Amino acid sequence: MNPDNIYFTSDTHWFHKGVIKYSKRPYSSVEEMNEALINNWNATVPKNGHVFHLGDFSFGRRVDTEEILRRLNGTKYLILGNHDSGMNRFKKYFCWIKDYYELTVVDLAHQQKIVLFHYPIGSWNKCHWGSWQLHGHCHGNFKHHHGRQIDVGVDALPGYRPYSYREIAEIMSKKDFEAVDHHHEKDLVE
Repeated sequence: MNPDNIYFTSDTHWFHKGVIKYSKRPYSSVEEMNEALINNWNATVPKNGHVFHLGDFSFGRRVDTEEILRRLNGTKYLILGNHDSGMNRFKKYFCWIKDYYELTVVDLAHQQKIVLFHYPIGSWNKCHWGSWQLHGHCHGNFKHHHGRQIDVGVDALPGYRPYSYREIAEIMSKKDFEAVDHHHEKDLVE
């Protein structure tokens, strides 16, 4: 998978009227929000892109959610969130659906490990070796990130859109390792 075609997002909550109010999204209706999120996604993700959605995809009826899925660019992968209990019925639209995943992105000679989970984790696999933890769930309200960890939900970062691997790498390059367990930061050579 080409690092230039990898994207991450979470908590789109298509068809969820309440999220407009709770997350102070700048939309006056579900229809306006849905169209804006679709347009933002497709303006960011090319047709050959790979999007890792970290949960809370849609609150819509089956037919409506299928229509959203058909309109979105890229190959989609889903990490289940707390509001995704019925998402397995849409598995034909996703390359896979999982609860948790450890992704390795090969970027030049470097292998970047990324732990993908809907929820923020206090300590994750290989965090002391430079791995990242990407999550959603918190809608930008989680203030206790430990080092190379970030909320990739549409409410957490500007633009209400998926973020590219390159954008996340730039953000992570400014973060230091923070030990929350017995580990110490290792050289980033595996």
